[in-house]
Amino acid sequence: MNKRLTSAAAVLAALVLIAPYAFALAPNLINIQGVLTDDVGTPLANGSYSVVFSIWSEEVDGEALWIEAHDPVETDGSGVFSVVLGLSTTINPTVFEDITTWLQMKVGTDDPMSPRSQLTAVPYAIRSGGNWSTEGNIETTNSHFLGTTNRQALNIKVNDQRVLRLIPAPDDGNPYDDAPNIIGGHYNNSVSSDIDGATISGGGLLTLNGDLHNEITKNQGTIGGGADNKVHGFAGVVSGGFSNSASGDYSTVAGGKDCLASGDYSFAAGYMATAGHNGSFVWGDNTEATVASTEANQFKIRASGGVEVGGGVDGNLKVMDAARIGEIQLNGANHVIRMENSSGELTIKHDAEASTIKLFPAGSSSETIRLNAVSGAVTAEMLKLTGGSDVAEPFEMTGDVQLDKGMVVIIDENNPGRTTISKTAYDSRVAGIISGAGNVNPGLTLSQAGILDRGQNVALTGRVYCLASAANGAIKPGDMLTTSNVPGHAMKATDRNRAFGAVIGKAMTSLNSGEGLVLVLVGLQ
Repeated sequence: MNKRLTSAAAVLAALVLIAPYAFALAPNLINIQGVLTDDVGTPLANGSYSVVFSIWSEEVDGEALWIEAHDPVETDGSGVFSVVLGLSTTINPTVFEDITTWLQMKVGTDDPMSPRSQLTAVPYAIRSGGNWSTEGNIETTNSHFLGTTNRQALNIKVNDQRVLRLIPAPDDGNPYDDAPNIIGGHYNNSVSSDIDGATISGGGLLTLNGDLHNEITKNQGTIGGGADNKVHGFAGVVSGGFSNSASGDYSTVAGGKDCLASGDYSFAAGYMATAGHNGSFVWGDNTEATVASTEANQFKIRASGGVEVGGGVDGNLKVMDAARIGEIQLNGANHVIRMENSSGELTIKHDAEASTIKLFPAGSSSETIRLNAVSGAVTAEMLKLTGGSDVAEPFEMTGDVQLDKGMVVIIDENNPGRTTISKTAYDSRVAGIISGAGNVNPGLTLSQAGILDRGQNVALTGRVYCLASAANGAIKPGDMLTTSNVPGHAMKATDRNRAFGAVIGKAMTSLNSGEGLVLVLVGLQ
């Protein structure tokens, strides 16, 4: 006895719809209901049958697009059955790419039922813009979208926790700042309710010690990720990292940890860097200490391991002043430093083979100064010293008298290499004058490190102020001076025979009476 479906069109129930943001949670299924009868129309009540369902491209003949067997298919007391197609054999959305498709049923060993039933609009929802396939969609238009049509936020969840929240801008009546806010990452990440155009791409953290969420409180702020990052300035940016804050308008923290960009247009990165002034740039290495800007428009870095910069033509690096007048060029390939300003230029070149540094004036190929790093020798056409007026050497002093600047000292015959205060007139052991009196300092000090480098500087030539006495007559410029009986004081040399070998130098200023300082041109005779 042949069975047949009483309704040629069948009664097709609604397709299971899928939420636009949870494609993986619902399959493509079709619910089919109908009445199964015999060939004279009597319902086959309370029966159990093996039925093969198939979808075809044509009403007659054509191509089988999908086939699925159901055993058993049970009917109720009125012969009504209900099955869900697609449970064992997936219905690929491409099945409904054609304009029309046809459903065929085959019960047991009977011939397939005829005619086939045309599938109506409900299965085509698998391909339509109203419901989205987990395997891709076709025939979409610009009018199709996923989302809301009112001023409500849209949430996307994973494992029943929010991972993305799309929030419409507040309705403040201004159509020009209606950019939505986007919050990704941890569900505690937040954007203030009265702002627009803010983006938190991800990150955020909840620990046993507290909430380390990311937060934006000003319009157009951006946080790329990380945890415990804050943006409190307009259009501020924290790219990522941990516990960073951009509170200045248009400020940026590129990443790192514990960095703060509080100045407008400021930039901070690395570790514990604070750009607290407008336009400042601060980068900190991993030293556990704050490095902070000290003035506006400052570039400041802390690099305890040194700074190395390469690039440009032949490794050139240029450093210019704000007016672009002064310039320093570093050329690593040729070992050259060139400094230039409006007054001229100077070139410094390192000769690695000779271990020397050479200085060249503007436009010259011949050095005027050469410094040898091995021998310590300095070669120059002229040496000009501006720190003082005498040439001195350090001498260790002996004796129980306090030796002051400007005192005359003699060679201590009992302590080789040392000097002591002068105490007698016309002493041929005279050595020189202790430098520094009258605020005139040594212009050049000679010593050998570790051997002859201790004691007080004694002027051996040049100009120096000296303590003097007029006891042997008034002193006037040009007089030769020698030691006196006043300890540490010089006097006018009047006895030429005794003065031979005991002259300190010539007076350059006067002393009419008593004791005082006289400028002396030192020249031992």
